[in-house]
This record gives sequence, structure tokens and C-alpha cells, in this order.
Amino acid sequence: MTRRRTGAPASSLELFLDTICNTFGGILFILLFVVLLLKMTQPPERALSEGTPSASELAQLTADLDSARQDWQTVQEEQQALDETTQKLLISDAVDLYRQLVALKQDIDELVRQTTTVEREATRLEDEIASSAQRLEQKKLELTQLESEVQKSEKRLEQEETKLSRTKSESVESQSLPQLRPSYKNEVALVLRYHRLYLWHKYSSTGERYGLNTEDFTILEREGMVATTTPKPWRGIDLSSPEVARPKITAVMQRFSKEAVTMAIVCGDDSFDDYRLVRNVAKGLGFDIHPIPFTTESRVVDQGGSGQAQ
Repeated sequence: MTRRRTGAPASSLELFLDTICNTFGGILFILLFVVLLLKMTQPPERALSEGTPSASELAQLTADLDSARQDWQTVQEEQQALDETTQKLLISDAVDLYRQLVALKQDIDELVRQTTTVEREATRLEDEIASSAQRLEQKKLELTQLESEVQKSEKRLEQEETKLSRTKSESVESQSLPQLRPSYKNEVALVLRYHRLYLWHKYSSTGERYGLNTEDFTILEREGMVATTTPKPWRGIDLSSPEVARPKITAVMQRFSKEAVTMAIVCGDDSFDDYRLVRNVAKGLGFDIHPIPFTTESRVVDQGGSGQAQ
């Protein structure tokens, strides 16, 4: 763009300079031609007899020399003016070029900054994807483990149901629930399921409930303030060996005050034998007991507070 603007003035100056030089050269050529003609037109006798030119010739030559000097000075002044103009034009072009280079450098710096930002964001996304993939693999592993535990628990449950059916077919035993009395103590819910003992909620030492024990229970469904939960088959205290389980049950119950807490033992139809073990430990520690039997088809609702005790 700059070259197109300055091209016409530069060509005009070059033409002007060329004209001045040609004019000056023509003047010099004419002077030399005149001098040669004068020398050639002088008589041979006079040229030989006179060693110096006449006054008129000297005056003419002096005038020609002065004119040539003036022309030369004029040419020098015009050349100087031309050089100054050319220098100004070159400086203007250099300034425009410098500004363009500065703008180009700023654009390049901005592109480099944007590229760095994009690369940093891409690295962060790759890290997040890798982390998510790792968490997904971990969840898959936990799910596989959970499915394995569920299958084992289902198999044990089927065996226990078969055993229970066989026992019921051999002999039928009917028992009546113990007599219960009103109690104003806070109830701590213990759940017997899968031959394991679970603490249903998190409690204070006086039985104040803080929330669901999510380490041992899973929320299956939530409707408003009501949540349907089920114990995790691989958590809780294993009751298959009474000698090993008794100290663990004792440690759990000793966290509570027997003067302020009643042990509400929620007993499934597959854990009546385990109920005796838990009941004996609670009685031995001096706790009141509230047995709550249920079947796999029924639900138990825990609303907290106090109830009845044995």
C-alpha cells in the first residue's frame, strides 16, 4: 500500500533530476563546442603571435564560467532538495512499515497466548478424562465386587430359606412375643439381616439420631423425607461365629448410655437365631430391649423417639 502511494512522486523526481542533469550536460557541451569553435576560427598567425587571449574572450569565458557555476549550484540545490524529499518519503515508509510490524507482532503474541490457553485447557481436560476413566474403572470394580457379594448373599439366603423350610416342615414351633411396657428412652435401631448386625443410624451416646449410617446402608429410593434403605450384605458385624461376634457387639453397645437408650432390635425372618446372641449381650449390659420382627416382604419404619421396651 505504501509503495503505491510513493511511487508517483519518486518517478516525477527522477524525471526532474534527469532533466536537470541533461540540461547541465547540454550547457557544458555547448560551452565546450563554443570554445572549440573559437579556437578553430582564430587566425593561425594571431594564435601563434599572441600567447594570451584578448579581454573580450576572457570576459566571455568568465561570463560562461559564472553561468556554468550558477547552473551547477542550481543543480546541487535541486539535488539536495530531491535527497531531502526522498529521505522524508523513505522515513514515512519506514514508519508505516514499523507500525505494521508492531501490529503484526501484537497479533502473533495474541495468537501465542490463545494457543497456550488452549493447550493448557486441553491438558486439563485430558487429566479430567483420565481421572474420570480411573474413577469409572474403580466404580466398575466396586460394582463387580458388590454383585459378587450380592450373589453370595443370595446363595446363603437361599440355603437359609431351604434350611428354614426344612426345619418348619419337620417341626412347627410357635412363640408369643414378650410383654412390652411403655418406655421414654430414646431407641437405637439395630438391624439383624444376612446373619449380620447393623447399626441403622448414627447416634449420640444418649440415642439422639444424627442421620443414616451410610457406611452400612444403601438408599434404594427417596420420596420427600422418606427414604427406603437396605443393609449392605458385606458390611456390619458377622454373627456366624458367636465367640468372635460377642466382643464386637459389646463394643458397639457400650457406646451408649443404658439409662437413656433402649435397644430396638429389628430382626428379619432369617436371623431369629442371631437375635438370641444380640439380646443376651444387650441384657448383660443392662439395656432395655424392644424386639421388632419383620419378613422380607414387609417394611420397617424408623421414626426415632421412644416406644416400648421389654
